[in-house]
Amino acid sequence: MRVTLTTGDGKRLIYSSSEGFAGQKEMPCLRCGVCCTRWQPPVDVGEARRIARRLGIPYEAFKQRYLQKYPFRAREYLIRRENECCVFLHLEGNLATCAIHEHRPEACRNWKPSLEKRECQEGLRKRGKAGQVITLGDLPLSHEEIGSLSRSLIANG
Repeated sequence: MRVTLTTGDGKRLIYSSSEGFAGQKEMPCLRCGVCCTRWQPPVDVGEARRIARRLGIPYEAFKQRYLQKYPFRAREYLIRRENECCVFLHLEGNLATCAIHEHRPEACRNWKPSLEKRECQEGLRKRGKAGQVITLGDLPLSHEEIGSLSRSLIANG
């Protein structure tokens, strides 16, 4: 798969499934929220206690409100879903935000956005119509992220 993104100043960023962005497989998160609608991150008791403590919620209240039993593993839970997505997912317009991002589960921390992932492909499709060129300005990237991608392309190309 090959995708071309165009920056506001006309530079083209090319992503290929074999090389990523100029050799970088990872990409900035598109904040589309698709991964949060597809997956339920598992947490063990220790991680659930850590998140509850960081949020200032008693463990039992956190467990009752935000967790459900993992059917295949004792002493492990899944983050509860509401409205077909993670209970901590908040949509602000078309941008997804995690209410506990700073304290999110390890499974979420280990998720690396990539256009090789179906969820990220769908998120990119949500940003534009079929056949339409998507500019970096259409994506929720910080100036630092755009700069990093641009530098990597210049260094590798």
